[in-house]
Amino acid sequence: MKAVEPSALVARALSVDTGGIMLEALATPAYLPWSRIGSIYLVGAGKGCEAMAQSARSILSHRIRAGCLAVPHAASPVTSGRCRFIPAGHPFADEGSRIAAMAIKDLLEAAGPNDLIISLLSGGASAMVSLPPAGVAPEDKQVTISLLLQSGASIAEINTVRRHL
Repeated sequence: MKAVEPSALVARALSVDTGGIMLEALATPAYLPWSRIGSIYLVGAGKGCEAMAQSARSILSHRIRAGCLAVPHAASPVTSGRCRFIPAGHPFADEGSRIAAMAIKDLLEAAGPNDLIISLLSGGASAMVSLPPAGVAPEDKQVTISLLLQSGASIAEINTVRRHL
């Protein structure tokens, strides 16, 4: 079971040395020399996101410029170091989900062309980062997802609807 813990997965996928950073979670592992990287940002969401972020922070330490991560309401930190942890709803998006989506969007828009964005996603992310399009009220999205859950819709079906709301 330890092999699939979120923190262990990140520890296996991310490593650094004096020359750069190795990302092994990709289909094709990539080594990026520090000279090609501007700032490093962490973004993420999901039930395992807090543990994943703590692991990434322990590996990258001072190299992280900022982070914004949507975590379950039961998670402990709100801000830790340069990372902001935003409590958000699951399985239903809530105001925290909207705040997290906006904060992550702002961070991504501020990143430069040479910056490295490390995205940490786990189960629950689609509810924890939710920014409905104009004309769709968050409450309407919640009701729709609730009805789908009650009807026995699969998570794939629910996520298909979520993507469009």
